Amino acid sequence: MIGTYLLHYKLLKKIGEGGQGEVYQAEDTRLRRVVAIKILPAELVADEKTRKRFLREAQLASALDHPNICTVYEINEDRGLHFIVMQYLEGKRLKQMVRGRALEMESALSIAVQLADALAAAHERGVIHRDVKATNVIVNERGQAKILDFGLAKATTKTIGDESVMELTQAGVPFGTAGYMSPEQARGGIIDARSDVFSLGIVIYEMAAGRLPFQGKSSVDVMHAIMHEPLPQLSAVNPAAPERLQSILEKATAKEVAARYQTMRDFQAELKQLLRAVQMQLGQPLTDDSLLPMVAPRHERGNWLTGGVVGRLISRLRGASDRPATSQPTTPPPASRGPAEPTVESLERKAEDIADKGHALRDSMPSSWRTSDKRSIAILPFRNLSGDPQTDFYSFSLADSVITELAGLKSIVVRPSSYMSKYQGRDLDPIYVGNELQVDAVMTSAYVKSGHRLRVTPQLIDVHTGEILWSDKIDLDAQDLITLQDTLAQKICEELRVRISQTEQERIAKPTTRNAEAFEYYLRGRNQLQRFRQTMLKDDFSAATEMFENALACDPNFALAHSGMGLCYVEYVLKGIGGGLYFERASERFRQALALDDSLIEPQINMVYYYLLKGEKVRAREQARRMLAIAPNDPAAHNTAAYLHRWDGLYGPALAEYDACLRLDPTDVVRVSYNRARIALYQGHYDEAHEHLDGALFVEPNHPFATMVLGQVLYYQGRHEESARTFRELFERNPDLHAFRPIYALGFVIEGQPDRARALINDAVREIANADGDAAYWLATLYAALGDDADALRWLRRATALGNENYPWFISNPDWARLRETPTFQAIVEPIRQSWERLMQPFLNAPAALPIGGDATA
Repeated sequence: MIGTYLLHYKLLKKIGEGGQGEVYQAEDTRLRRVVAIKILPAELVADEKTRKRFLREAQLASALDHPNICTVYEINEDRGLHFIVMQYLEGKRLKQMVRGRALEMESALSIAVQLADALAAAHERGVIHRDVKATNVIVNERGQAKILDFGLAKATTKTIGDESVMELTQAGVPFGTAGYMSPEQARGGIIDARSDVFSLGIVIYEMAAGRLPFQGKSSVDVMHAIMHEPLPQLSAVNPAAPERLQSILEKATAKEVAARYQTMRDFQAELKQLLRAVQMQLGQPLTDDSLLPMVAPRHERGNWLTGGVVGRLISRLRGASDRPATSQPTTPPPASRGPAEPTVESLERKAEDIADKGHALRDSMPSSWRTSDKRSIAILPFRNLSGDPQTDFYSFSLADSVITELAGLKSIVVRPSSYMSKYQGRDLDPIYVGNELQVDAVMTSAYVKSGHRLRVTPQLIDVHTGEILWSDKIDLDAQDLITLQDTLAQKICEELRVRISQTEQERIAKPTTRNAEAFEYYLRGRNQLQRFRQTMLKDDFSAATEMFENALACDPNFALAHSGMGLCYVEYVLKGIGGGLYFERASERFRQALALDDSLIEPQINMVYYYLLKGEKVRAREQARRMLAIAPNDPAAHNTAAYLHRWDGLYGPALAEYDACLRLDPTDVVRVSYNRARIALYQGHYDEAHEHLDGALFVEPNHPFATMVLGQVLYYQGRHEESARTFRELFERNPDLHAFRPIYALGFVIEGQPDRARALINDAVREIANADGDAAYWLATLYAALGDDADALRWLRRATALGNENYPWFISNPDWARLRETPTFQAIVEPIRQSWERLMQPFLNAPAALPIGGDATA
């Protein structure tokens, strides 16, 4: 029928088909607008009585004017074909949007409130839907939901049960309407508005759980479950779901009509109250009770214990299968060819989509910060009022020294130095910054350096009231600059009424060095280290180490300078530039720092990486667990724990620790995002990986690690040309990132150019791989793809010796398919399997609990 006319409507393309007719996109040639036309089946309108009843109810539906109801424009007939002309809607069917994955709670509740409002408005006009289900809801990119097919279900000549059986027989539609019907519908009883309440409850459950609550092999099984079985617990499939939602849905889906919400308005009121509570928890309270806020639909992060290779391994652990885990790999399906050449329009849409994700990522960052009852503060970079660029280093480093002083206190949360650097050199309203960072207080400071004298003018501002809690003018000789951070830290604690222990008080009062020149070199070193973290350039690394060396030349017993030097070396390896020698150097510096001051947190956290280098994985786990207890407010402690969890194949605990990093250190938005993408890659969730990476690369378009993970995801998707282009551009910008070369080289193997792949591997790659478990595994994977089996297995052994025991990924990575059944591979992986299963036991016994620092965690 494409290209034909129904009256003045030209049918453009078929967009849907179901038991109640075919749906076409059409052009209204009179009004020059796009519409949707549903052509009704002949059997539906063959009986005159049925036809009149349908027309009457369709007229009622057309009278409904509501932003969440698809508008019916016209009901007409042409050449014996009865059709309905409706609003054409952009967006996705809710069923398609869920696709077996729970929506984020705010998204799900926003849609639920909108649907309840639409149904309540219909009920008040005497119209009952009778076929509320996820396929009858369309949601656009802004989160606006619209209900379709009002009044049609009642007009169906078939019984609802018959329709369900019909839908069950269609491929890809497992339960059809049967999964949503109320018990009275299932019995063929009298139906009223409370049946819609039940069905909407089922739709909400599906959004929150990613699946229907009542299931079975046939529609009869489903209807029996609806009539007799209790609503399954949401927490079993989505631990993030609020307990209150379970009780709301249990009432909405009560078996007895009288036990449900008696009106849709009552149901909606409960949903709005819960949505408001969720949004307040996220730092986004509703401003007006009458508003129906739209939230861009997003998926809840999947339960790591279900689905993918981990789900299959757990099934085996629980006795669902006796086959060896290594013989049942999950191979992500490679694409057979690259995507079609994008159009200008598609590129524009893609850019808008990425921008939306980036803004959403940044805007959502502060939502979980207000989860602590501890006072929180941001120390902004000091402003240089002298205009002398030679003294600019004080701007970041003085703020950093105060932050370091406060970071060791358990009763206050201080935003990390790495995030504060973005405010350097900017004249911003401290109240605005405080609200952006969601802290209780902000300290701003300015300084003027003249000769050997320094004047510092700090102000401590209450973000909630705008009141200046404390201000001062501090005149210092350069020799006394050492005491500045102690003075400021003590004053902040006094004004914010932060309770500190005697030990903490003594630590603050203890001078880090008595040598003013050493302290100035140290400040310069911290400033250069921060630059290196941002640029990853060797020149900035060299400048940082030079400053720390100068500081130690002035004062060999300066513990913080030893720690700063050690941190430089660790960063050099973790950034994929240096090899194991730098970990050894870092260890020496950290040991010296701790010998001088055993209360320092930074060297204790980073000793974890040295223990991994030495093959002491158990000791590394113990150290990470100890640091979480000692320094719960330090994001580096949580990042290190996440690092270990990822290497243990414990994806849920890793993601939980990355969430903790994000609460404490908003600068980790990019690092957390690309690590989340890594974990999604391991599980074959490529769309989810791209969502994380799109947001991360919007915030930092050329971030090396985020770009590397993007290249990996594209490679495993089979999009090899895009992957190669991504890595080529990455190395043009960052030629020293040798650790990433094996991943880039995989693309040449696929293209049949093994010599070019081998040419990318140099001594620097091997040196880094000998010290880093990720790099060793990447190199092993390249050799496996090349067919160099001995080298592949040798480097796999090295990766595991360094602590990389990511068992689910090891047995599912398609590049290892050929070697996976060999005795040598099995021998390497078998102890890792046993270790992984041992670590998994606590989660199998209590899957909803993800303890941080417990026996099963790092």
